[in-house]
Amino acid sequence: MGAATCSSSTTPTTPTTPNTPSTTEYVAEVLKLVNAERAKVSLNPLCLSTQLTQAAQLHSDDMATNNFMSHTGSNGSKFSDRIEQTGYQYSRAGENVAAGQTSPAEVMNSWMNSEGHRANILTPEFTELGVGYALNSNAQFKHYWTQVFGTPMGAATCSSSATPTTPTTPTTPTSCLDDACRYSLNISTPGFYVARVSLPQEQREGQWGLSINNSSGLSDGGFSSGSVLRENGEAFGFTSFYLTQPTAIQLEVQEYSGKMQQLSVQIKKNNQDAVFGPTTLNVGTLTSIPTLDAGYYVAAVKSPEGAARGYFGIGIYGPNIQSSVDIGGMIDPTSGLGFIGFPVTKPITVDFALLFGQNYSTIGSGQPNLEILRNPGDGNLVPVWSSVSP
Repeated sequence: MGAATCSSSTTPTTPTTPNTPSTTEYVAEVLKLVNAERAKVSLNPLCLSTQLTQAAQLHSDDMATNNFMSHTGSNGSKFSDRIEQTGYQYSRAGENVAAGQTSPAEVMNSWMNSEGHRANILTPEFTELGVGYALNSNAQFKHYWTQVFGTPMGAATCSSSATPTTPTTPTTPTSCLDDACRYSLNISTPGFYVARVSLPQEQREGQWGLSINNSSGLSDGGFSSGSVLRENGEAFGFTSFYLTQPTAIQLEVQEYSGKMQQLSVQIKKNNQDAVFGPTTLNVGTLTSIPTLDAGYYVAAVKSPEGAARGYFGIGIYGPNIQSSVDIGGMIDPTSGLGFIGFPVTKPITVDFALLFGQNYSTIGSGQPNLEILRNPGDGNLVPVWSSVSP
């Protein structure tokens, strides 16, 4: 919220005309300062999205005109409504607002000294940013600021000048035995990575699994994963995570085929004791999970009864998420991929165990391919390594 507090007054006043030259300069400076903070923790830079900036400027103008500070617009709109109004399609989004600060440096200092706002600025999954600034000398706080963060659903809407990186290379040869393939990769460049599993056309559909382990632990912040969902909820997709200490997390489900608006989610500790659900969640909605004890958890996702085959994603976000991660579900040659996205903040060696076939499940799949990709900061995925052509 920044240093100022929210005004209770909603009396409209006359704002200074937005989009003055200083506004453009302030937008560029805020972007620069955000990326400087992200660079300190080895995160990819954000690029400036025209659509997200439109949503941010709309809200700053609204706050300045109507003399208030809130995430809710004067017309009752939420930040997600303002984003969608621009036509921007996202898998994850967030917003910071502030009022009263007179410069980009001052407002960034306020945000970085606020836990929730700092978390948005340093979220590894975000790739794009919009910035809004409005000045109204007749309003209580005069200066009104908005940041809108996003991860686009499809192709990136902007690009950044990210520095090219050295490709990651495997440190040991591929080893496949008894329906499991194991790969050990040395990831030397910090960033956001995606392990993607696909099934060749000639292979049979079925269940698959992927385990990711490393001695130093995956970085805090969380991860996202997904897979194919079989018809009628006949087979579930799952992801697991380990909490190093009691932690409140957030969960979000997506459905990429557009066939389902809701999915069922259940979380079990040690895959035995239910601590959340099963409950039906709306796709694209961030759900807060009360504090969970330290330990190992499995989150299972199912489609509704009578649903067609689809393609889901699930994000688990929060601090203290480390160590190994297991994911899995249904896969076939045509409907979609299996994947997990995870941040890396320092050079580490990561071991991948790809499970398939009859030894994994009675409906185990044929042998999938494994690809490792990296997001250089512009929303695109750059191939790093593949089990087909390592």
